[in-house]
Amino acid sequence: MDYLSMQLTRIATTVTKQAGYPVRVVREGRLKSLMARHVYEQDQARKTYRRKAYYEVKFQDPQKHVFARKFKDDEAAAPYRHASEADAQREMTQYHPSAVANVKTTRRHSGPPKLLDLSNLASILAPRGYNAKEVLATYQKMYEAKIVSYPRTDDAKISMGQFKQLLPLVPAIAKVVSVDQQLLTHRQPRPSHVTTGSVDHGANRPGEKVPGSLSMLSKYSKSGPAIYEVVAKNFLAMLGEDYVFDHITAELADYPAFKTAFNVPVALNYKLIYDSSRQIGDADSDEGAVQRAVGPQAAPFIFEGANKKPVAPR
Repeated sequence: MDYLSMQLTRIATTVTKQAGYPVRVVREGRLKSLMARHVYEQDQARKTYRRKAYYEVKFQDPQKHVFARKFKDDEAAAPYRHASEADAQREMTQYHPSAVANVKTTRRHSGPPKLLDLSNLASILAPRGYNAKEVLATYQKMYEAKIVSYPRTDDAKISMGQFKQLLPLVPAIAKVVSVDQQLLTHRQPRPSHVTTGSVDHGANRPGEKVPGSLSMLSKYSKSGPAIYEVVAKNFLAMLGEDYVFDHITAELADYPAFKTAFNVPVALNYKLIYDSSRQIGDADSDEGAVQRAVGPQAAPFIFEGANKKPVAPR
């Protein structure tokens, strides 16, 4: 297979160039061919995607909390997701407003997000107009200037030595990225971020040289300030206290299969430094606006949903 893949590389490169694409070498092999196939299939799925609406009966209380049935997969959900709104309306005639019951509140804690790798960093910066190639090239320049750590690392954590090396730089790093130092109270290494074992290069993090300002990083490229801001805040988040929130669940007294669950923030803590859900545009980033009160009743309504569009391959 290795010898055959050598010929496939030549063939693929020749065909691709003849098609007018500006490539140097189109590498083929057992792993690369499989990866290329998956990328192609995902790209085709996006191109052939057609939105298909469905209509489902759910309940909502005066605080806008939605009560819905939980399904293990699309097959289990199919009988309750109607192709026409009229069919959903017919099902809804079987229900009446119900009191909310079995309300439970559990206090929970959540630690800071893990340190970023280049792929996640590129995903965060893509909506700002910086593609993966731009991010990697700029990060490499900043690494050579010792502004950030080694880029192509497989490590998900940093070593104890690297942690201790960065601690004295924390005030300067926080100042550059406008993080309130009063939030950086967790100075003990977190096992989720720092290992007592060995690492090759350590996870992506700020380097040993702290820039005087974000603006001066523009000399490396237009993405320089954005790269450092995200990497620095992601690192500083591990020095913030856990996010504290109340997890609230409830169900309908007359229809227990319809349930709701939501979080109400108690103390944002590390999220005031770096909120990964906001960085990637997660819908949960608005959870601060969620009402704690639930019920006392919920009424049925028709929810319109659709099949999800396949995500872009990257």
